[in-house]
Amino acid sequence: MLFIGLVLSLATMAQTQTTDWEMVWNDEFNTPGLPDASKWGYEKGLVRNNELQYFTENRTENAQITDSVLIIEARKESYSGAGYTSASLKSQYKGDWKYGRIEVRAKLPTGKGTWPAIWMMPTHEEYGGWPKSGEIDIMENVGKDPNNIYTTVHIQGTNGTGHQGVGKTTTVNDSYNKFYTYAIEWSADSIKWFIDKDLVFSYVHKDGAGTNTWPFDKKFYLILNLAIGGDWGGQQGVDDALFPHQLLIDYVRVYQRETGDGPFSITVPDSERGTVQFTPQQDAYEKNSTVQIKAIPNEGYVFDKFVDMGSENPLTIKVTDNTFIVPVYIKALAEGELLSNGNFDDGLTSWSDPYIFDKTTENAVASVIDGVYTFEIKKVASANWHLGFQQYDLLMTQNKSYRLTFDIWADSPAQAGIQLAKNYGDYGGYLEKSDFEVTSEANTFTYDFTFTKESDNNCRLFFSLGNFKSGKVYLDNISLIVSSQTTAVSSISNSKKQEFKVFPNPVTDQINFNLSLKKDTKTEIELLSIDGRLMSSLYRGMLLQGQHNLNFGINRNEFKSGLYIFRMKSEDSVQSEKILIH
Repeated sequence: MLFIGLVLSLATMAQTQTTDWEMVWNDEFNTPGLPDASKWGYEKGLVRNNELQYFTENRTENAQITDSVLIIEARKESYSGAGYTSASLKSQYKGDWKYGRIEVRAKLPTGKGTWPAIWMMPTHEEYGGWPKSGEIDIMENVGKDPNNIYTTVHIQGTNGTGHQGVGKTTTVNDSYNKFYTYAIEWSADSIKWFIDKDLVFSYVHKDGAGTNTWPFDKKFYLILNLAIGGDWGGQQGVDDALFPHQLLIDYVRVYQRETGDGPFSITVPDSERGTVQFTPQQDAYEKNSTVQIKAIPNEGYVFDKFVDMGSENPLTIKVTDNTFIVPVYIKALAEGELLSNGNFDDGLTSWSDPYIFDKTTENAVASVIDGVYTFEIKKVASANWHLGFQQYDLLMTQNKSYRLTFDIWADSPAQAGIQLAKNYGDYGGYLEKSDFEVTSEANTFTYDFTFTKESDNNCRLFFSLGNFKSGKVYLDNISLIVSSQTTAVSSISNSKKQEFKVFPNPVTDQINFNLSLKKDTKTEIELLSIDGRLMSSLYRGMLLQGQHNLNFGINRNEFKSGLYIFRMKSEDSVQSEKILIH
């Protein structure tokens, strides 16, 4: 639904044939109140395109069912820093489809500043961030041109800009006075758009086309929303005298080609990280059978999601075809840890694709090599923040203290940056450090701070890597953990990546410590709480050049189970490692 200027023409007319389709998902909106939570989730906040509305969640003032119609209502009111409210419903992980006929019967609002849309986005951005993985706009309308219905795909394209919009406009003079059915028929060969029974636009998959023009071979989900203002909808301003506005949805229906009568199988790949349980347990299932699937992680792991199906566990499905289900298990987080997969044991899971500000002149690719995140710069950037990567959906709580640690090094030295920021609206930063030095030698950086702003459950941690002009940047052991200290924001400090080994980890009754020294040096070895308080001084004295093997017993009456910091201080370095005491 992102704005793209188009030079468009009236479409040709034809009729769709639906005799070989069967309905696989629908919502007739027959139950009054909030939308069905088993079918719809919400976008929340100031989301995109400089739009003016705050999308709310589970708020009947903005989304409710009345008289078998879903009403999405935009209001002029102050709410969480915005001047308008509305709703954006999404079916992600509750209704996700590859191919089919998707139809929505709707009546549109009208008035300057309105921007209603019925559109689809990829369930997983498997070809990269927008628009590489595609976008399908089934219907868009802006109040400044009330008689125009826009039907569009957004792709990476071939024009060299990194974004192309391909579509047409159809004139419908009374879309705000009566209901119309807006639909697509999507196959491996094409996407066709219909308004009622009239074919208005087709986008064809050309032989030999790559994902830059046809990323539409993955699952997509549906979005229904009413925006106010923004880059396109607000080009002629907003007429405040006309509020409230309503987008009315009579029904949503999804069809797919008939698959036969069954019976059908459900296949789940073997995993060393967990198992699944079926209810009922059968070798095969009759068509339209309801089956509950529960993922059971093994010790040391937690269930993350079912690929393409979301994080609900147990998951209930209706069997309509042979089905392949993939549960994802990830390593359990340490107590207080906010980041997932910070040691990259699960590859790139939980981390974004490289952020690239200008895809025409800047480029980078990410991979995990031997458990280390590797950010390879292909085309240099003009600013530090132009290239980077991030993790989203972080909860930061007002007046809580945190410790951020990470290891970083690079082929060529340069300055890097970090930013803890909003993941919505103006993407404003809460905390920033833009000029710490990264060398070719691995260093551990530590950043202690107290979050003093209002609590925010939609934050992102961003690493700025655009200052590196060539080669690769490496990161590992990224951790953002809640601590009990109450210090204000402090500067990032670094120390050389440890040249010692602590084992076993987790620790039970004894810590074993191996150390290699290049010279005689005074040495202190300490055990600290995770927030940096000294718990025990394990050793203090002179250690000579060479190898050292030291053992320290753990008094279980003194140390409760949890995370601690093992620290070694010498005359010219401070080195530390997190350990878990069982």
